[in-house]
Amino acid sequence: MTNADVSPAMPRVAHYMNRAHTLLLGVTEPLSLADVTWRDSATSANTIAGTLFHIACGYEKLVCRTILGGETIYDRDGWVDRLPVDVDSEPNDPAFEALSEDEYREIRAYVSSVLGEMEAFVVNLSAEQAAAGPAVEDFGNGSVGELLIWPMLFHTTHHFGEISALIGVRGGKGLPF
Repeated sequence: MTNADVSPAMPRVAHYMNRAHTLLLGVTEPLSLADVTWRDSATSANTIAGTLFHIACGYEKLVCRTILGGETIYDRDGWVDRLPVDVDSEPNDPAFEALSEDEYREIRAYVSSVLGEMEAFVVNLSAEQAAAGPAVEDFGNGSVGELLIWPMLFHTTHHFGEISALIGVRGGKGLPF
């Protein structure tokens, strides 16, 4: 795919981002605190809360820091003062196992805020912005449009599968198949 081919796809990318985000938030909505903070001690699996937070932080690092070259939503909107974890925390941080109900609610609010802003960013991306692109370590010299397709198609869906598997291990239902 060339840069010229990417920009017309951005409205469709935004649509699928919204769909993935709606499913992600919907599947995790009914979970208990015990479900989202549980970690299988026999494996290296992350908690659901840690993985959910990690998805949002992936967008933050790619879009806010790399593409826009600015501060994260986490810093800008004061989440740094409200959350027990940092935007650079790994999803296996033990803090995710010790969350309170209020802290998990705040994490969901943060994730929802980031996902909404990412969708708005893609919807409002001009053809010129979509075709431009920074060189991003691990992703080559792709355009902004190509870089945005990566987290939507791979990072988010990969971790959505992880969350669904963890829900299943706990006896719940993940993705609405």
